[in-house]
This record gives sequence, structure tokens and C-alpha cells, in this order.
Amino acid sequence: MENEVRESVDAAKSPKTFNIVDFVKNRAYPKDEVSVYLDEGSAYKAARIKDKIDELVKGGVETQDEIDLLVIQREKVLAELNESKYLFKLTGISEGQRDELVAKASKKFPLEYTEDKNPFSGETKKVEIENKERDRYFTVLTWEACIEKVVNPAGEEQADLTFEDVEILRESLPLAAVGAITNGIERLRLSTAIFLMEVDNEDFLAKP
Repeated sequence: MENEVRESVDAAKSPKTFNIVDFVKNRAYPKDEVSVYLDEGSAYKAARIKDKIDELVKGGVETQDEIDLLVIQREKVLAELNESKYLFKLTGISEGQRDELVAKASKKFPLEYTEDKNPFSGETKKVEIENKERDRYFTVLTWEACIEKVVNPAGEEQADLTFEDVEILRESLPLAAVGAITNGIERLRLSTAIFLMEVDNEDFLAKP
């Protein structure tokens, strides 16, 4: 009994240890959600109605009845638009994972270089040749890694999208939807990095 007590006291007094590798492997990555609307026709209609409402409001003429009618029309169109809303749930990835995706893309499409000669100094340097196929492949890999699941208007979920699923999505989704998802993925990476840097440099959490 006395030995057990002694061991407990010694354990409590000793510095605590942890495994940093286990910690970073299991750390929580930032999450985000992007709403995508597939009914572009309704989106265009809603935007046009809003433009008309703005014009009438700026005109300063007694047109409240017309404005009210347009507001009702717009609400109806927005309800139709909402029926085509798909929610993309995104997750951040580590820089190590991102490096792996870069390496995978570079293995499939090896880097190629050309020589660029400075006309004044005569010096030459290697310049990487742009490869759009490699860039596209890397983007699809990134989407596959960052899209956790997609929720349809009925609330049904699809997780674990394959590379082929993502390829079809990128080919079929409206341009605005592709841009929104791409921006969401990039935002996850940049905003978290900036926030952590500010916290470290400015003692952000200690500020009132």
C-alpha cells in the first residue's frame, strides 16, 4: 500500500509526457461547407428580378405595389432554387498530405524543363514547362481528399467520393459551383494558416 502511494505521488510530481506524432496524426482539421445550386435558370431569374427591384427603388417613383409584386416573384424563384441546393462538406488536409498529392501528380506527369537564356548576361537557367494535365490531375486529387461528403436537397448523404466521381463533378457542375468549391478548399488552407500565425505572433487569444 505504501509503495503504491509513493508511486502515485512520484507520478503526479513528474513532468507529463506526450507523443507529438500521435497528436498531429489525430489533430482536428478545419471544416467548411459550400452551398452549390444546380438550377442556374432560377439563379439567373432571381438575379434579374433583384436588379429590377433595385432600379425601381433608386427611381424614387411611387412604385411600391410593383416592388411588392417583384419581391413575391423573387421569393418564389428562390424557393425553387433552394430545391437544387447541394451542400459540400469540406475538410482541410495537412501539408504532408498535400505534398503527397503533388508527388503523385508529378509521378504521373513528370516535370519537364526548358532552358531560358538571358539576352543581356548570356546566362541560362532551367524553367519548368507548364503542364495543364498535371495541374488538372492534382486539382482532382485535392478535391477527392478535401470533400468529406455531399448532401442533396432531401438530406441524403454521399461520402467517400472517388477520383472518377470528382472528375464527373468538375465536368458537369456549373462554372460558379466549381469556383465556389475550389475557393472553399483554398480558404480552408489559407485562413487557418493565417489565423494560427496571428495567434502566435500577436498573442491573439489574450486580447479582450
